[in-house]
Amino acid sequence: MAPLPRMEKATLLLFRRRGPDEILVTKKPPRGEASLPYALCEPGEAPVDAARRVAPELAHGPVANVLKLALSNEFKVKNGPSAGDWRESFVAVEMAADARAARGAEWRVHYDAKAALAHVKARDAITELRAVARLLP
Repeated sequence: MAPLPRMEKATLLLFRRRGPDEILVTKKPPRGEASLPYALCEPGEAPVDAARRVAPELAHGPVANVLKLALSNEFKVKNGPSAGDWRESFVAVEMAADARAARGAEWRVHYDAKAALAHVKARDAITELRAVARLLP
């Protein structure tokens, strides 16, 4: 059996500049855990392009800026429809200050968003975003 092609996932850190700057967090079913939204890259699509494609659907508003963060992650899914080798890239997308969250998502102050996430790499990505985008408390 031929190996499956490597698949790519762009984890999105959608943020908007407000009083304290905020990050968009979604709820992961079934327990409602906080997580960052993501986009699956089409074949040949860069993670930054996937982020530009999906961001306006998640936070209703225009995209102001896109930053590819240096952090990445590699993992393998053994069974199911998502089986195969995966590469996860973290992409920060600055949205307009008045962007509204889509259903099932909410804007949280960046330090509250970081505290709510269970995924260690996602918390590390928020730390990197704070430094790169100079998020305000």
